Amino acid sequence: MAAGLPAAAAVEIASDPLAVAMVRAGCRGYWLIHVADHAGEAAAMRESINAALGVTIPQREAMAAGSMFGFSCPAADPAHYDDAGRLRPPAADEIAPDKPGPAEHDCRGW
Repeated sequence: MAAGLPAAAAVEIASDPLAVAMVRAGCRGYWLIHVADHAGEAAAMRESINAALGVTIPQREAMAAGSMFGFSCPAADPAHYDDAGRLRPPAADEIAPDKPGPAEHDCRGW
């Protein structure tokens, strides 16, 4: 698990912008804690919870990714996000030469 992750964070559920959910570091899935009347209320509640927990935007995004894809994936590392929560592309020295890059991905199995 990446360094710098908080114990818990409030996240948005992509399929339901009215949901306020909590995720825990190292645990897959989420716990729904509130359903708001409108998206602005839900966003404000998530921001308030994360501020109280000291969770930064990169940490929030890394926690959301880890809860979906596992905490060993690169997206579960807050160091891979900019301050706005956007995933940074990997540096050239971070790409393993023996692994195919995005352009070389074989999608025939789809």
